[in-house]
Amino acid sequence: MKFFRRRQAAQQQPPQPEPRVNRFKETPVDPEVAEAPATEAAPKKPRSNPWADNIRDLLSGEFLIREGALAQAPYLLFISMLLVTYVSIGYYYEHLERERQTTERRLEELRSEYKTLQAEFETQLQQSQVEQSMADLGLVQPVEAPYLIQVAPRESDAQ
Repeated sequence: MKFFRRRQAAQQQPPQPEPRVNRFKETPVDPEVAEAPATEAAPKKPRSNPWADNIRDLLSGEFLIREGALAQAPYLLFISMLLVTYVSIGYYYEHLERERQTTERRLEELRSEYKTLQAEFETQLQQSQVEQSMADLGLVQPVEAPYLIQVAPRESDAQ
């Protein structure tokens, strides 16, 4: 990743390979290294992890001052726009899901209310309930069967 690499100082020399040491004996394996005086050992520089360097550059913002960063600015803006869009769509669909669940709960309440009212109406339509309601109003149910009254047409209506 060229974008996140640190600039190497021109004065740095490539690291020298460390001499191989036998585990069982403290003598160096390489004869050229054995001839070198032990007092000239340079202090060892801790190896840096490339991932740690990249993360450090990212968090410090150092990658933004490099020459390649400005060329990548439109791409970074596009990626930022996609991330914001992705998050907003997530919130939108989360809101829709909550609304759907609320509507389902309300529909279930209305269904149960409808069934309750329908059961009450059915009980009120039973013959015994109708008789009691009529008695409360002072009405009496007729015992005789109804009959049809027929009226003869008048002569003036016929013409």
